[in-house]
Amino acid sequence: MQQGNTKERIVEAYIELESERPVEKITVTALVERSRITRKTFYYYFKDIYDLMEYRMEREMKRVMEETMSQPDPEKALTQLYMYIMENQKHIRALSESVQFMALRRQMGEKVYQYFYNHLERIGMFKNLTMPEAAMAVQIIIFSVMGVAFDAPFKDEADVKERVATFMSVIRKCTGRDPMQVR
Repeated sequence: MQQGNTKERIVEAYIELESERPVEKITVTALVERSRITRKTFYYYFKDIYDLMEYRMEREMKRVMEETMSQPDPEKALTQLYMYIMENQKHIRALSESVQFMALRRQMGEKVYQYFYNHLERIGMFKNLTMPEAAMAVQIIIFSVMGVAFDAPFKDEADVKERVATFMSVIRKCTGRDPMQVR
């Protein structure tokens, strides 16, 4: 059996189990049985359940960030990102207990930062700002984006859309212009 296939089988078993029971009830024993491997094989690929969860989240976040951050419309990008977070809240909440979660959150924040910085620069939002001011403006936006994403669970798609619309409205009011218009 190829290494990649075994590791993917373990991840798939985890995803199946996650849909059947609370994350905190998923055990190595259940994963081993579901993926038809030995405990030793599980520990060859992962240190523990949290390591497996982190691996899955990193892989998913990479995919999601590539999809959302290639979106030219910041409102749509933010909606896509928040929808992913809403759909995976249970997994993210369980993962947030892990030490590595902050590193993953920081990594995600860096990608969102670069996206917004590039977009705002492209549409001319920084014309009247120094480089440090522009960097600070984007940091404020990112802390807002990440705070909304992780600190208050989304209820449903309507909640996501309402928060994105509110966020965009605040940006418009604070800057006095539409963040989509190039000047």
